[in-house]
Amino acid sequence: MRSAAFALDRNPVLCSVLMPKAMRAPLLTLKFLLSTLAAVAVAYYAIGSINLSGLLPSNWTAADVIRQRCPVRLVRPEWVNGFDQRGILFDWAVTETKARLAAVSTLWVLAVSFFIWQHWRKTSHETKA
Repeated sequence: MRSAAFALDRNPVLCSVLMPKAMRAPLLTLKFLLSTLAAVAVAYYAIGSINLSGLLPSNWTAADVIRQRCPVRLVRPEWVNGFDQRGILFDWAVTETKARLAAVSTLWVLAVSFFIWQHWRKTSHETKA
């Protein structure tokens, strides 16, 4: 059994009746805005979820504090160099923030590229039909 979306993609008459060309550009704009808002929300959470504050035990290492307070991380504490433990904590927080923002930005670019490709494919298909 075929779905309605499959029939809509394969039949240019149904596609032109149910979704006129005038609606496609605003739909692309809406997808762009929604993906941008989602990326901003995820970036805000990604930055805010790094929390290294609080009391530190007397026999602590930066790696132990990072592992205890940030269980989800992209950068291993061992990868960050520093002169002392507090410097390693600060440098790790900055590096982790940059890594998370780079991941969110990459996913956003991929999503927007997919939407543009999808829009281009549908409009080029209509010009051939």
